[in-house]
Amino acid sequence: ASNARNVDVALDEVASHPAVIAVVRSTHDDREHDAARGPKVELIAPGVDVLSTDGTGGYRTATGTSFAAPCAAGCAALALAVNPGLKREELRRIMRESADKIGGVTYDADGHHDDYGYGRVNAAAAVQAAEQLLPSPVRRAS
Repeated sequence: ASNARNVDVALDEVASHPAVIAVVRSTHDDREHDAARGPKVELIAPGVDVLSTDGTGGYRTATGTSFAAPCAAGCAALALAVNPGLKREELRRIMRESADKIGGVTYDADGHHDDYGYGRVNAAAAVQAAEQLLPSPVRRAS
């Protein structure tokens, strides 16, 4: 989703497309950080003061949804790695339901908040949920 503060994600034709999961950025202490908002926000992921490489071969910290989106995509990829047969809507449901409710805010009856979406991505919970959808003989022993 956009890095612009308080912009409704629905105004962005890409981030609000039905096949796209809109991700906003959070701080290291699980707070929303001046990002886009609205009912189309689905997930929040770390994206503030992220350590990254710079153009000189060194490192620096940076902020943006450009860090949050790949974090969420990586969590989705891990879920797909354990269950490559997941359909798009199954994966979307897993990502929403496995997200951690953060921010000290009230989520609506559907578990959504306009600033936090369905919560912060949780890779371990997404993988576990994806495993639960595998046929019984394929599941790993816990």
